[in-house]
Amino acid sequence: MNDFQTILLEGICYLGDKAYPDSKGRTEPGFFDLLVQSSGGAVSVYDTLRPLVGRQVQLAVHHVPSMPIDVHRWGGGACHWEPYGRCPFGHHTTPTRMFNEAGSGVLAYDLDHETSTGGWWLEQFDGTRLMLPLAHALPGHRSRVAAATLFAVDAMRDALAGQGLDSVESLGNRATDLRDMLEQARRMVREDT
Repeated sequence: MNDFQTILLEGICYLGDKAYPDSKGRTEPGFFDLLVQSSGGAVSVYDTLRPLVGRQVQLAVHHVPSMPIDVHRWGGGACHWEPYGRCPFGHHTTPTRMFNEAGSGVLAYDLDHETSTGGWWLEQFDGTRLMLPLAHALPGHRSRVAAATLFAVDAMRDALAGQGLDSVESLGNRATDLRDMLEQARRMVREDT
């Protein structure tokens, strides 16, 4: 098994039309796969995360506002429910609210435990459980799911060295873009309070 794995999904999330199997392979009526539509086509968020179940990961899941952030639209432009007047995440009552969950721990999934959270959580190193309400927070929103296994520094260096300098520089540029986006979001929240 590769020691260092990363996942980055970004696009409009929606619930698919097929039931998603639970951890024992059974399908539950009414529980559908979560998909993200991006320029590369539709990708299952659950299928993408599943190989990381039971592994120590750093995970971030959040809404992605439009760029530049549109302070007059729900979720800064991330919410696509606005034309319908109601958002399951609650943007119709708190339009500036942004979904953002991040943490480190062991990724877990169990549909038998399924509630509105969609059955995903992080068992954090301090013993607490960070619930990940993916099926509640992401559908109808431009969102990003990013995860990386926790690993030794040497494994990271080897993996990045094999990708070449252009790839490493691209990661740095992406990090700068994310920092700028978060700063715009902070300014948007300050303006609305």
